[in-house]
Amino acid sequence: KPVDNGYNFGADGRLNLALEGWVRTARVLDAGDEVVLDAHASAVIVGCELRITGNGLVHYDFRAAGLANSQLLHWAYAHHIRLMETASSVGAATAPELAAGITPMYAPTKGRMRGVVGNSWSLRVDTTQADRLGF
Repeated sequence: KPVDNGYNFGADGRLNLALEGWVRTARVLDAGDEVVLDAHASAVIVGCELRITGNGLVHYDFRAAGLANSQLLHWAYAHHIRLMETASSVGAATAPELAAGITPMYAPTKGRMRGVVGNSWSLRVDTTQADRLGF
């Protein structure tokens, strides 16, 4: 359950009060981002199952703790979103739900990231050329 605003981090990075549970942190780029981040704050990833179902399909099923009706908010790079859209175009999954109202983030290594809502990701990679190698 959410806690009150009596919890603060000191200069040493420690919480001022004992806490049993999780601490979620987020980078707020724009004041409007807080609403979106708060809407997903009660869902915390506690595990992930990777499934490969053939035909270039890869599925990430995230296990979450927190409120049962909360959807996870993830950051996805452009190539993740393209691969999710490819999976949905062949009927293997639903299209990714981009988080509305949150500012895209720019990571120093791979560029722009968009918020994606959901407890699973399905991605499809075209394996046509690899399948032709004939090992």
